[in-house]
Amino acid sequence: MDAPTLSLSLPRPGRALKVVLGLVAFFGIAGGILFSSVPGGPDFLINWMWCVPGEVLRRPWTLVTGGLCTDPQHYVPLIFTLVFLYFLGPDLERRWGAFRFVRLLVIAIVGGFGLTMLFDRIAPASSSIFHRTVIFGPGAATAALATAWARENPDLQIRLFFFLPIRGKTLLWVTLGFC
Repeated sequence: MDAPTLSLSLPRPGRALKVVLGLVAFFGIAGGILFSSVPGGPDFLINWMWCVPGEVLRRPWTLVTGGLCTDPQHYVPLIFTLVFLYFLGPDLERRWGAFRFVRLLVIAIVGGFGLTMLFDRIAPASSSIFHRTVIFGPGAATAALATAWARENPDLQIRLFFFLPIRGKTLLWVTLGFC
């Protein structure tokens, strides 16, 4: 009788997830280089890649490109975003297909930015947290991805931060709590 062997298999992303990972990596690295090394780089990011609430009608693409950008002064958010997409994305892309998977991410980003702009309009001026001059980051997309994965896999166990075992149901509540 053969002894049991331990095998570690990494997820295999599909084409759509590979494109998303590539875009997030490109925008994250390019944003960091532009912000820190190129004269006028921060202005380029603000004007052409990040979402500026008062300029959305003139630059609607920033509703999506802003969601692909991470903090240009730190690479940790970029790494966490890529790892998060890499580990949770393949399962949903395989189950749902590329179109539905990408649609989830795009709707989450646009919806998250839309809610941010709505709060900007209705929140009192004294609540500075709701009044952003620029909006960027994949937070809404990663929250939607975690929520969708948890709903599809309520009893599957994963290791949060590579060591803390939690089930999909628990991940759902943790995600909603952080939101």
